[in-house]
Amino acid sequence: MKKTEIAIVGGGPAGLGAALSAATMGAQVVLFDRQHNLGGQLVKQTHKFFGSKAQFAGERGIKIAENLAAKVIAHPNIKVLLNSTVLGYYNDKELMFQQGR
Repeated sequence: MKKTEIAIVGGGPAGLGAALSAATMGAQVVLFDRQHNLGGQLVKQTHKFFGSKAQFAGERGIKIAENLAAKVIAHPNIKVLLNSTVLGYYNDKELMFQQGR
């Protein structure tokens, strides 16, 4: 059994952002994603985003996903578990997952 302060289910934009925010504040984070790569729906976005540069204006979704995923993978407080399906969360703060297919 392994312990962590924060478990995040889903490596899409929200999960990546949450993992980075928590880890930057010093928390130990485990990020689960059922896919073989991070980014969620962003990896399917081929159009360029609009808005400010801080919001990745002019970037394609796939590039935004790659950028965020690289930051998550490089962060020492984040452990990423790909190909992992979370099966349940129990009252005693235990989370069960299956890795691989």
